[in-house]
Amino acid sequence: MDRKTVRRYRDTSFDVLLASARDRRNIPLDRFKPYLQAEFAVGNTVATELYQQIRARGFRGGYSTLSRYVGTLRDGTVVPAPAPIGSLHDHRVDHEAT
Repeated sequence: MDRKTVRRYRDTSFDVLLASARDRRNIPLDRFKPYLQAEFAVGNTVATELYQQIRARGFRGGYSTLSRYVGTLRDGTVVPAPAPIGSLHDHRVDHEAT
């Protein structure tokens, strides 16, 4: 193992390393996270109900994936969901001729 990798692990807190690993995974749940966080914020915290709701919206992952994510919502270790990315057509740039 490279010495820089060892140094990084030695000098970084365990929670930061876990969050970093969690952020790098691309799981099917990612596009549903903003919805799940909003539902959780208004008190819908039952994993089975949330699972049914996102299945109706197209989620094809397993219940255990959702259940683990709801656990991070409950214990406060969830990484905030990124803002949805709009299409390029949503952003207009005005160029003035000089």
